[in-house]
Amino acid sequence: MKFYIAEVQEKNGSMEYAAWILFKTESDPCRQHNSIVANWRGENLQPTDEGDAYWCDATLISCGALREVPKKDYVVLKKYLTELQ
Repeated sequence: MKFYIAEVQEKNGSMEYAAWILFKTESDPCRQHNSIVANWRGENLQPTDEGDAYWCDATLISCGALREVPKKDYVVLKKYLTELQ
């Protein structure tokens, strides 16, 4: 099992903001990150033509940074960030 911290980016007009999340996986972390982003608002989001981001109404949601972290750091980060599957 590997542990990751990942960024989800949202752009709504001139507003841009990011959320940091945690997840663990034995499979491809990029695929897992993209799956989380695709369901970020709890909805089946519409992919862009390029397929690298998703639309939720007027908000563009995309994958940001992705980093593997040691398990001991992951345990500490879980106190401050949301862990998603």
